[in-house]
Amino acid sequence: MGNESALLLHSPLPIVNCPLGTLRRFLRYQASFGRAHAFYTTIKQEYNMSKKLEFNAYNVEAWKKTIQEMTKDELLEIVRDAHVCYPEFVKMAKERLEKEFGTPSEGTRDLFLETLTKMGCQYEIDPEDDRILFAYQGERFLADAENERPYVWIFDFAWKSVELHDIDEVSRLRRAINEANWQNSVTTVFTIDDEDKTMDVHCKATILFISQIPDVEIYLRAELQTFFDAHKLVDLEMTKLREKEEDTNEK
Repeated sequence: MGNESALLLHSPLPIVNCPLGTLRRFLRYQASFGRAHAFYTTIKQEYNMSKKLEFNAYNVEAWKKTIQEMTKDELLEIVRDAHVCYPEFVKMAKERLEKEFGTPSEGTRDLFLETLTKMGCQYEIDPEDDRILFAYQGERFLADAENERPYVWIFDFAWKSVELHDIDEVSRLRRAINEANWQNSVTTVFTIDDEDKTMDVHCKATILFISQIPDVEIYLRAELQTFFDAHKLVDLEMTKLREKEEDTNEK
């Protein structure tokens, strides 16, 4: 990373108030999957430090000039990477996109909903917390996504349960969950339902979801498949444990 980009990250000035070439290089660099969250955190801190500078006349004029010099693809990058830019700058990018190119802008949430539709997944929006409820291959999922953040949080709640009174099954399930977490990127956990007297199993994944991902529909299908892989791993491990216990008892 060059000195120019380093200054960009650590300067208290708004990141969009900089030479266009620097801005383009920064956007390309921060799109790296493994570093997106770190960049988001850094820029958010700088954003909070420099609020007093964010909307003076000098910045507004500089932003307007930068926006006018950008191509359509570069404007789309700004909108889709809104988590590292000032809201006012993103707004200008959206306005030019829609006015001059007739292109609707989208963020992470919009892209996720669009992808679900392309996959043929029915979804609904929870009116209480705005989360996304959708079905895929017979399983019900819940997703949390915002246009301003590059990640989507996906949950698969209570896909398996065992009775608490069955001590042997509870023990097997605990061990099976540990094994599944070793072998799968999805996190599997359990909770205790004191009212129903059950041990319930849930899965969660946090995935990067940005337009720069090639074949984003295939990517989402692959990520959702890891939930089903976790199901199989838990069930397979429990079966192995039962068979091992039966062999031990027979001896």
